[in-house]
Amino acid sequence: MNEKKLFLSLVAGGALLACGLGAGAWFQRESVLEAQARAVSLTTEIADARKRVSGLPKVEREVIVLRALSDEMKRVLPDEDDVNNLVRTLNRFSEDAKVRISGLKKKNTEVAGRKKATDFDRVAYTITLEGDAFQFLDFLDMVEGHSRFMNVPTFRLQAARRTELEKDGVAGHQVTVDVETYVYEPKKDAKPVKIEGLEGKRELLVGEIERRKEQITVASYSWRGARGRRDPFVDPRTPVQPEAESGLSVQVQTEKVGELIARAVAMANAARVWRGSEHVIAEMTARTELETLVGQLEADVRTLQAEGSIVYVPAQRRLQLEVVDVVNAVRAELSPDVAGRGPSEAQLKTLVSEIEGHVAVGRWQAAMEAWEAVDDKVEPLAADPVRGVLVQRLQDLIYEARAVVDFDKLTLRIGAVVIIDGHDPVATINGRSVSVGDAVGDELVVHGITREEVEFVFRGVVLARRL
Repeated sequence: MNEKKLFLSLVAGGALLACGLGAGAWFQRESVLEAQARAVSLTTEIADARKRVSGLPKVEREVIVLRALSDEMKRVLPDEDDVNNLVRTLNRFSEDAKVRISGLKKKNTEVAGRKKATDFDRVAYTITLEGDAFQFLDFLDMVEGHSRFMNVPTFRLQAARRTELEKDGVAGHQVTVDVETYVYEPKKDAKPVKIEGLEGKRELLVGEIERRKEQITVASYSWRGARGRRDPFVDPRTPVQPEAESGLSVQVQTEKVGELIARAVAMANAARVWRGSEHVIAEMTARTELETLVGQLEADVRTLQAEGSIVYVPAQRRLQLEVVDVVNAVRAELSPDVAGRGPSEAQLKTLVSEIEGHVAVGRWQAAMEAWEAVDDKVEPLAADPVRGVLVQRLQDLIYEARAVVDFDKLTLRIGAVVIIDGHDPVATINGRSVSVGDAVGDELVVHGITREEVEFVFRGVVLARRL
């Protein structure tokens, strides 16, 4: 029995020992596996750290370049004040480009649930405006050529009808434009990292810094305007050169009318000053200046119309609507104020200068048309010591102009001319031989005969007909 107990005890002890050894081996295996996992993780971390360390020189170079470009970015990108004035700037651009803004709305550029990740904030506006193609291009040029960075990513255009261009002289396209910019605001909680040997390293990166600076500098482009081109958003069959004869290109015609429009605006401003005069002296001074502007503008418009050089339909319409109609309205406003007193000295001086210009180049009919503006108003001025002299000068000029116009209407068939030394020259006129001093008809006397022409005295004015 004792042997049996001893045997069982040995068996039980052996089993316990085997279990203990098995448990110890299992736990040791787990420790080994954990150690192996830690070793693999450390190896990965070491590889990542080595990779980051190997990339540090590149990161360091990028930081040095960006720090050097910081001032340039501040100069190019608007600050908070610039953004607050952006609407004012866009309105100024619209006035300079002569486009009409009918709507301006700020766009929401923030993405819901997304935090700011960079030092740049996008600011954008949607603008609705009206203007022709070249006014719109002027506006775009001002926006994208601004010293501060602004961008036009998209625009949508609804073209005007050609009939509108022919009616008003200007094509009013409806354009919706998106204008955006960025505000540069470095994070305030970011602390700059000290870089050892910064100055020396920056010297080595001068080339890269300059290259990157060129990339962020706002490029400039000189927009040269319409330059005689037709509006591409209106019927492209509108001719560049009009069918009617003119010695001026479409570009020059448009420019000439544009100059007169600018002067008409200045005249309208002078009219407002005259209307708002606070006392008699100011009213008289403003009136004199206004009459001078009106008279000069009337004279130049008549000259342009007499030349017949404005034949491009849009230019003609703008001349009528924005110059002639405006001048006529101001003249009508001035006329009741001078009822019974006749034209002013300034108006008469301007008219004398205009008619003298017509006479000098032989525009007789234009001179007579200019005189018609005051013909029925100058009779009371004969006794005026100043205006009477001007009226007399005008009457002399118009007398000459009428004589030339009426002389041109006479039928004079000049045949043979005989010139012999020692004898009076003879010419055949309307089938009759005449010499110097002979009358050819009522108010018409032969004044001289040469191989090239026959001179006549008609109503006291010496005129000639060439052979």
